[in-house]
Amino acid sequence: MILGLGCAQLGNLYRERSDAAAAALFAAPPPPELWTARQERGLLWR
Repeated sequence: MILGLGCAQLGNLYRERSDAAAAALFAAPPPPELWTARQERGLLWR
């Protein structure tokens, strides 16, 4: 994982996709490892 580099740009890209991703996540829960990774990214970029 690359942290702290281009955090603003990455955060903006993540937010643009987060709405669609959230809809997909709630519609069909992903594997636990993917969910954990997305949770970590969400917490870091919020």
